[in-house]
Amino acid sequence: MGTHDEIPSPSYIPEVKGHEGLRAILDHIDALEPNNPIMVPAAKWSKLRERNIIVSRTNEDGEEIGESEIEELEENHPLVYYDPPELYNYKRTRTLTNYLFKHGAWNGERFDELFRQGHHKEGLRELPEFVHPFIHANVNRVLEEIDGASQVSPSSLEINSTEQAWTSLEPRNFDDYYQVLAVQAAKRPSAVVVPPVPQLSREWNEHLVDAWSTSNARMAKEAADKGTEAYYHLYIDYQAFDAEASEDTASQALRVLDRELDENGYAGIALTVHQPNRIWQTNKAARMQTFVEDLSRIGDEHELPIICPRSEWFGSFITDLGVQAFSSLLNGQWQYSRYSSGGGPTGADKYGSTMIPNEARALKVQSDDREDLEGYLEAYDGLPDVKGLPSRPPTYDESAGDLKEKFGTSPEFRRTFGKPRRLAHVEEARRFREQRAEGVQNPAREYLKDSENPYIEV
Repeated sequence: MGTHDEIPSPSYIPEVKGHEGLRAILDHIDALEPNNPIMVPAAKWSKLRERNIIVSRTNEDGEEIGESEIEELEENHPLVYYDPPELYNYKRTRTLTNYLFKHGAWNGERFDELFRQGHHKEGLRELPEFVHPFIHANVNRVLEEIDGASQVSPSSLEINSTEQAWTSLEPRNFDDYYQVLAVQAAKRPSAVVVPPVPQLSREWNEHLVDAWSTSNARMAKEAADKGTEAYYHLYIDYQAFDAEASEDTASQALRVLDRELDENGYAGIALTVHQPNRIWQTNKAARMQTFVEDLSRIGDEHELPIICPRSEWFGSFITDLGVQAFSSLLNGQWQYSRYSSGGGPTGADKYGSTMIPNEARALKVQSDDREDLEGYLEAYDGLPDVKGLPSRPPTYDESAGDLKEKFGTSPEFRRTFGKPRRLAHVEEARRFREQRAEGVQNPAREYLKDSENPYIEV
């Protein structure tokens, strides 16, 4: 991956979304393995790494160390430039524009002003050509969040779905944005790029498949031209594993993948599954396992590693089937949300959830049934020890009654405890490797079988 080899397999790849997650990793860098990959937001990383809250970090002597920390991070750990595929596949258009404007190359204030005035075509010029049809398809999602902007009639839209947005793109439309991603990745000592692609679901759609193939091929070309490499991205919905079909979408996708790996140069394969937690709920586990075994065979034949973004314990499960790495967002979500959490009745939702190793589950700080972190800490006095990670929240006051007094502010809790504790997945991956070396055939399956995992049935 990038300039790194001898990355231990299986590995856990933490995914950074913003400055909280990046600070959590920098504060607990010793919890990572040597050469441990890190997944970063492709369009935002160039600015995220330069944010003052990052570069102004100091050591115990008050010396600024932020810039050197970032440089060491990029030198020692390959970066996976991942463009969140859900931003191009669901009606989260404002989330997409907010994400892109974090890059700094495009003017968000001018975009909003032009859209407020009704000059939509002019406003679109403030963004890469690649994203224009996605904004067009869901333009009212943007307009509803711009003060003073008037919404438009859906009947006036030539493109009114993300499927139409994908299929309206010509090969040249990809290049302006993909060049930006490839140039940024090439500036780093060790990086690969995973492009956005359309989601493949239950019904096989030749036009979407063409867009999927084109997106991967254009990213591979731009990456090669700029001196970096791309992963072939396969983004499928859990419904693509259809046991009732003689050949489901997932199986057909493998034929396309196998052919295209021969035609273009790729550094690896990235498999993102939408809602993988529903695979067991809908009796699709057997078909999914056959698919992953076939995918692993293809990876072996082409000598390419397979990583599984946004996969959590689903991803750890399929490391038994030949996948080299699993991943998750440090906030514990499956994908970028359209809106931030309102906090719930008590404000506990703003604290996110905390991963409990050994049990393969995550707990909110408080809940109605006491199946929560508060109850866990009262019962066990701390989380299981993991090298480099705190076992109790640094600001925890068990005698306090108020949520904020007991756990600190929600941003402080997330940065110093909730997100760092997601790095305990690194220890899970290490355990799988050690047990495999001892002759255990399916260490992830054995681990999950004995856990309290909420969605995997083994």
